[in-house]
Amino acid sequence: MKLWYLLRESARLLRRNKRYLLVPLLVLLVLTALVAIYVGPSVVVGFIYAGL
Repeated sequence: MKLWYLLRESARLLRRNKRYLLVPLLVLLVLTALVAIYVGPSVVVGFIYAGL
């Protein structure tokens, strides 16, 4: 529910302010979040502690 609200608000912001340069950044952010969810938290924690 919150994810849908966040996506809707982001789309509204992009349409209202015509900031189409943010679209690739948002897509990259969503893809990174999906990969982090898919591989599991243990792998992500390893990268955080390694400083990568």
